[in-house]
Amino acid sequence: MKKLWPVMLLLLAACKQKNYNADLLIKNAIVYTVDSAFSKANAFVVNKGKIIAVGDIDSLEDKYLAREVVDAQGKPFTPVLLMPTRIFTNTDWVYSKYL
Repeated sequence: MKKLWPVMLLLLAACKQKNYNADLLIKNAIVYTVDSAFSKANAFVVNKGKIIAVGDIDSLEDKYLAREVVDAQGKPFTPVLLMPTRIFTNTDWVYSKYL
């Protein structure tokens, strides 16, 4: 019985639930922002249908743990001015479950 305790503790530690703070992280994209400088980024984070962060891949992966991570493979993304919570792209990707 004493030999089972370490195994049971190891199994219990492996079952720890992850604390996600975002629904979707899209990385390796060309993200055109609509700030005063029209700067570009290479990743963004979506939570509850809204873009919550835009920036570089490393800083966003350090700050957010997303339920799903998508590699955009260099495809461009542009925010839509009339519907700022929607993400449209010139690809066939549709993320309707997040928006």
